[in-house]
Amino acid sequence: MTLEERLAKERRKRAGNAPLQAAIRDVVGHLRRGGDLDHALPVGDEFPNFMLPDAEGRLVTRDALLACGPLVLGFFRGGWCPYCAATLDALQRAMPQFEAAGATLAAVTPETGGLALDLKRRHKAGFTMLVDVDSGLAATCGLLYRVPDSYLTILAGVGVDLGVRQGNGGLVLPVPATFVVAPGGRVAWRQLDPDFTRRADPADILRAVEAL
Repeated sequence: MTLEERLAKERRKRAGNAPLQAAIRDVVGHLRRGGDLDHALPVGDEFPNFMLPDAEGRLVTRDALLACGPLVLGFFRGGWCPYCAATLDALQRAMPQFEAAGATLAAVTPETGGLALDLKRRHKAGFTMLVDVDSGLAATCGLLYRVPDSYLTILAGVGVDLGVRQGNGGLVLPVPATFVVAPGGRVAWRQLDPDFTRRADPADILRAVEAL
């Protein structure tokens, strides 16, 4: 099953949930109307030179991840998100192809308190899982947004408390996005969509890596 097939399956499972669909429309509409993504990091700009803890608690820098070649960096909402789960699984399946192309994979999650390690183990991820403490990197990349109340209500109804999971009261999420960063630190390719049920396909990411 391809990533898009699994994402479509997840969308069909939730298509009959009217409150959820209305809340998703609120999120997507909020992002499109409010211009939240107008300042998202564009192709050609330098990717921020970050230092973040990984799932195991080690500090990892951008340059360390770029030391062996291009970096594929994906922003995820959290372990509770089925679309993130599908994407993580797809990236793990494609990891040998990325390694063959000389690229390093890394995922970024805003979840703290050991949840990143739980996520990594659950998906048997062989790549680096970074913890974006207080969503600082997502904010710097222009991906952060305040979650509408309608969607917060849906999350609360299924036991997802962003404040607890992220370790702060910001009630924010990153727009899921994927960046291919060239060895010099410049963004060579990116994919982002206000509709969080749509994600970059590993085949498209791989083509961007191979084009470098």
